[in-house]
Amino acid sequence: MYNSSSNSNFIERLRSTGYQSSEFRVALEAVISNLCKIGFHNVQPLELAVLRASEDSDDAIKIMADVRAYFQGM
Repeated sequence: MYNSSSNSNFIERLRSTGYQSSEFRVALEAVISNLCKIGFHNVQPLELAVLRASEDSDDAIKIMADVRAYFQGM
């Protein structure tokens, strides 16, 4: 579930271990571990920030596709 307020400082949390709660560290380790299980090896925690950016751009891409489809149909 995407919540922009909870993700606003995600990169800072990844960069600074002092800024991470124990719950965040455990969840991060679980994510990295599970990525290995599905074939993504040597993923660094900071590389996970790209997932947030892709969600933001997905909405824009959908809007652009809808607009293009609208004008092509005219």
